[in-house]
Amino acid sequence: PRAASAGLPRRRRWAASGPMPTALVAGASGLVGRYLLDLLLGCPEYDRVVAVGRRPLDVTHPKLVEVVASFTALDRLPEPLR
Repeated sequence: PRAASAGLPRRRRWAASGPMPTALVAGASGLVGRYLLDLLLGCPEYDRVVAVGRRPLDVTHPKLVEVVASFTALDRLPEPLR
């Protein structure tokens, strides 16, 4: 029997006619967060990837929406992210 793909969920197939999902990554400048960010930016199932972090990223991508925020002042985040 084949092993599950490292415990990862199966990929969903999204209908091209509907809106594509948005992914939110907190901590995208860290080791794991950056790896996840790169995976999501290359994934056709996501239309937009929002990265919230304490410092600016050194990456640009048409799907990427970057939000630099202080995690001690989350009440000052833009309205859509609260």
